[in-house]
Amino acid sequence: MNVFDTWNIHSSVKSEEFIKFIIENKKNNTYLLDFSKNVCEFSLIEKFVNNIALFHLNRLDIHINNNIYVEFWWKLEADTDNFHLDCDEYIKNVTGEYVSPLLSCVTYLNDHACPTVITNVNFEDYKYKNFKNHNCIYLSFPREWKHITFDSKLFHGISNVFENDESNKPRYMLAINLWDKKPVNIEYFSTTNYDNNDVNISISNTLDNAIIETVKTSKDLINFNLFESLLYKKHKNLFLDFGKLINTNKHLYKFIVDEKSDKEKMENSLKTKYGNIMDDINEIMNNKELIKYNRFLQRFNYNKIYSPDICRWIINECELYAANNEGWTKKRHGSYPTTDLPIDLVKPIFNFITESFKTINDKIIKSYCLDNSKLQLNFKDIFVVKYKFDEQNYLDLHCDGSFLSFQILLSNTSSFEGGGTYFDDGLTLNPEQGDLIIHSSRIKHSGLPITKGVRYLLVGFIDLNLEIEV
Repeated sequence: MNVFDTWNIHSSVKSEEFIKFIIENKKNNTYLLDFSKNVCEFSLIEKFVNNIALFHLNRLDIHINNNIYVEFWWKLEADTDNFHLDCDEYIKNVTGEYVSPLLSCVTYLNDHACPTVITNVNFEDYKYKNFKNHNCIYLSFPREWKHITFDSKLFHGISNVFENDESNKPRYMLAINLWDKKPVNIEYFSTTNYDNNDVNISISNTLDNAIIETVKTSKDLINFNLFESLLYKKHKNLFLDFGKLINTNKHLYKFIVDEKSDKEKMENSLKTKYGNIMDDINEIMNNKELIKYNRFLQRFNYNKIYSPDICRWIINECELYAANNEGWTKKRHGSYPTTDLPIDLVKPIFNFITESFKTINDKIIKSYCLDNSKLQLNFKDIFVVKYKFDEQNYLDLHCDGSFLSFQILLSNTSSFEGGGTYFDDGLTLNPEQGDLIIHSSRIKHSGLPITKGVRYLLVGFIDLNLEIEV
């Protein structure tokens, strides 16, 4: 399935009829299509949804059975800057889990100046702020009978891209999601307003007179800050600069970073701004041979960042959370999973630990001589790890998926035997309770086995964001 596809709908019923129907049924509710009904009992909107759903199910070679469900709803206005994932809203609100449909579909019933914006950021990218390698954004402007489909697992929304804001004008659309499981607490659509006329719909995969216009741009436009501002800080009107680069006569755009020219421009800018620190950064991020004197090969151990009382409190809160919430997680990290808990799940400790990032940030800045206000450390994955002698008691030699890593030993050293962090150059660090260790994530390291007791660590992955003034 493609990230984004565009289609053309030919209908025997005019769009005005559908618009009239949804205006008369103003509730912005979400419904399921009832396949148990005879088609002749369908209303106008149900016939349309049925036709669209059958087309895509056949196209994707999905057979209709008791496990296939079609969800649909309509909107009469442009709900701008509400970027989201299509998911089972009930499950998300109750458990925080994102369960996505098989496919998301949108049909526009009129022209409008506020496009649908589709990113290639999924929930895992969002959760760990993994925005660095995302370099593509689609803009789809509404045109009458234009139909788009896209991957439900990607963040998308509606945005204003022009200075003359038209978001207050009517924007009629019908959304359809295809499911292989029943969404929770969604009612089947019911109406006595049957439509006796046939609704003949055909769909072609080439939109009339539409070619996706590719706009090559740079990291100045599509970058970490854009996605962070959009998805975390909820800033508005972030796409106005995109509107300056497009021809309003077109209505399909793919903005993509020109990696080659952008990389060269970025390297030159960073080299000018930061000097030889860029040589160290580029070298240590290269998977080839590391040289001996790179500053980021250094490891640092700072004593008593956390007091024993704080360490015991963090451990107790984690165990209390695990006891009441199906235990510790064991599959969060694909290649080298640990028995751990992300700190954002354990609410009592979350604010304290995030506040202590200031202290850790200062230690890192001073340790690697990064004392520059334009260097920003991004704490992207923070979790408490549990090693137990008769369960998971070690971790194999590996590199972390970040630029720097840190750990704080939470356990009293008298509560376990063995352990320690071993590095590929032969060094082993054995901190005391509350001590902070900082090291490059790119150096192979492992957690040595413990032979008795339980060893708890607070672990964090950090990326280095470099701001460029153009």
